[in-house]
Amino acid sequence: MSRESRERRKTLEQVRSATRSGPRTKSISQVISLPPKRPGGTQRRRNIEEEPWYHGLRTRDDVACYCLLSSILPSRNSPLLRETGDFLVRASQSGDVYTLVLNVKNGAEIDNLTISVVDGQFTLHYLLDKGNAVKFPTVAHLIKYYRKHRLPNDRRLVKPVKRPWWLLRHAAVKYDESGKLGSGNFCDVFRGKVTIDNNEVDVAIKICHPPTQDISAAELLEARTSMIKEAKLMAEYKDANVIKFYGVACDRPPLMILMELCAGGSMDNHLRNRGKNISATEKLIYLYEISCGMRYLHSMNCVHRDLAARNCLISSEGVIKVADFGLSVILEQGHTMCRTIIKEAPIRWFAPECCYKEPSFSKKTDVWAFGSVMFEVFSNGSKPFLDVKDQAIIKAIRRAEMPDPPSETPAEATNLLKKIWVLNPDERPSFNGIGKHLRGLIQLLPQIEPGDMVVNQLKGVKRTVKLDRRTPRSPFSYHFSLRGTSPG
Repeated sequence: MSRESRERRKTLEQVRSATRSGPRTKSISQVISLPPKRPGGTQRRRNIEEEPWYHGLRTRDDVACYCLLSSILPSRNSPLLRETGDFLVRASQSGDVYTLVLNVKNGAEIDNLTISVVDGQFTLHYLLDKGNAVKFPTVAHLIKYYRKHRLPNDRRLVKPVKRPWWLLRHAAVKYDESGKLGSGNFCDVFRGKVTIDNNEVDVAIKICHPPTQDISAAELLEARTSMIKEAKLMAEYKDANVIKFYGVACDRPPLMILMELCAGGSMDNHLRNRGKNISATEKLIYLYEISCGMRYLHSMNCVHRDLAARNCLISSEGVIKVADFGLSVILEQGHTMCRTIIKEAPIRWFAPECCYKEPSFSKKTDVWAFGSVMFEVFSNGSKPFLDVKDQAIIKAIRRAEMPDPPSETPAEATNLLKKIWVLNPDERPSFNGIGKHLRGLIQLLPQIEPGDMVVNQLKGVKRTVKLDRRTPRSPFSYHFSLRGTSPG
């Protein structure tokens, strides 16, 4: 290797490590704050959040990884940065420390170039060490310059990667902390509004907690990464029985996911509060709508992995929606299962093959979990194995020794549950078969008008729609075979 080649290689390595070695900015406002008005004029400079190539707090791995849903899309293995010269700018956070990073596609690699702030001006950190840094009043000026001049790695910024539609601006989101709907380990959910295309929409907003003494920087990063992953998943889904997704605001903290506001809340609360007054027909309608949502998700190669009554929400129209994709995974093309371990496992809804050190998750594990949801519905919100210790639960599930459903459960629903709770995953029905079975069973029971359903007793809920007719209408369809591996 010639001396010139060695020097060039050394330069490239230094550029690629710029993010790790660069100084960081303490305040997020220092890197994305609104620039002042131009001297002598009224026109202000554009805020970086207004730039189409600014992707907010997306992580390095998120930028580098392949398209999350590429396994089911024609453009297989489509990375975010595809061609040499493709670029974007993102913000990196570590605790309360922030850095702007310029990501550039460089052959097979993706360069991470730190943008430093020096005396209120922006420059590439690598050039500071060289003593020939060019400084700019805004990041937009820096980008414009390097679209005309070569970078230190001899590349030029060619094509900006625009923000996806689901990356929303913080300025479009409004909420009040008095409208808190719920909370989790790393996030709270509030009632709020978002403005999209000049229309204001009521939404539920999941907001990532700020760093605290109880939440480490690593845990916060993991939570934020999980929320962005969940957002990318939800962005692909459009179904009547899957929660509607409006977008995610991640230009700066706090990170927020915006979803359809389901006025009726979670199904488990509804069952506990009013379950004794809900007819078998109405309960079967709930289950049928969940099966429709799950059939759709499975058609998209999504394994939910956390299907439970608490994660099924009731919309203002009284329709059941499958929600919470924090643990969901996309099956790669040609694969029927994944073995990713879940830290806080919802074991009461786990299939036998999930109850081992190396768990196996598939569409049929979701089917098993649906059996546990059936148990919850007919027991008025009570969980399977209530007051039983975890080890005893795992032992029972491994043997498929499940609790008997309540005596009020319709006989045909009990028969369906027995076909779901079987050891061999291949012998469990698909959601397509489950939907047909439930549809037929509903037709055989006393019918109920939408306005007479108990779900209408929930504040803000009014059901007017009749049963969805996306599966065969035969009143005897429950006699069809429930076995098979057809999609859904």
